[in-house]
Amino acid sequence: MNKVLFLGEQCEVEIGRYQVGTLPYVALYCESGELMTMATVNIPGANIPDGCVLVKDYSENTGMLVALQEAGIVGSPVAYVNSGYVQIPACPLLVEVS
Repeated sequence: MNKVLFLGEQCEVEIGRYQVGTLPYVALYCESGELMTMATVNIPGANIPDGCVLVKDYSENTGMLVALQEAGIVGSPVAYVNSGYVQIPACPLLVEVS
């Protein structure tokens, strides 16, 4: 099982697919088993390269991109998607979807 250090906590990583659309998601769980945060967002119809996820690296998830890169979960951004006031990085997912 992959782990990510985020906000000072070692988190278990769950990778699956959103129910709407086909994008994979990355969720982080605390050591207690509770959901800490969704590390990605789903924007149905977003034009992103195959095999990429949209990393939520803003608001309460600031620093998520670096944390996921350091853990070997995602690669460097290959594109960005506009969403309201933010640019969301589309990054290659480096691990397999469960």
